[in-house]
Amino acid sequence: MKFAERAHAKYAAEWDKMLSHPFITELGQSRLDDTIFDFWAMQDYIFVREAIRFFSVLMARFPRKYQKPFQQTLAGLEHELEIFHEYAKKRGIDLDNVQPTPICHAYNSFLLSSAYHEDVDANFVILYTAEKAYHEAWKKVRTGIKKGTPYESFIENWAGEEFRQYVDWLGSELDSMTEGYPESRLARLDEIFLLTVRYEYLFWEMAYNRLKWM
Repeated sequence: MKFAERAHAKYAAEWDKMLSHPFITELGQSRLDDTIFDFWAMQDYIFVREAIRFFSVLMARFPRKYQKPFQQTLAGLEHELEIFHEYAKKRGIDLDNVQPTPICHAYNSFLLSSAYHEDVDANFVILYTAEKAYHEAWKKVRTGIKKGTPYESFIENWAGEEFRQYVDWLGSELDSMTEGYPESRLARLDEIFLLTVRYEYLFWEMAYNRLKWM
């Protein structure tokens, strides 16, 4: 069994819980409170902004063959920031003064720590898991949400064909690099997969309940 298939099978319950979070369910049913989405948008803007730093470190550490695809990823992240800015302008949100919540801060810290201290395969697990989670979540939203939603730019970005191809590439690369790994190493990568899924779940939880510092 290839790594991605193995990890999804091993942690199917956690994955399903993440994808069935009320934030995603209610958004897909066009009944999520606008202020909840605004809260999520502000925090995810910070997350994407910091993810650029994460990718910049990976580009310096990873083999040369990943330079071009990661440059394209960085371009994609810059595009995502534009989507957030456009949405914030429409909603009257000042992104310049947004501060990260504890969960957003922790997730970003996990990414940067991994970029500096974990091996290529572990960082690929994080990349694949996070991007796969977003693709699946926004596909679920797209299937049920009403037409003309103000969230179309987000849906098109993460549920679209181009992003699907990127996620598939990450999974294929991950499966190739982990082929033949001993169980001891696979077990460690399993832990990183699960940790990333948990952070994805907690990010939805943070937004839905608007969890802040004390």
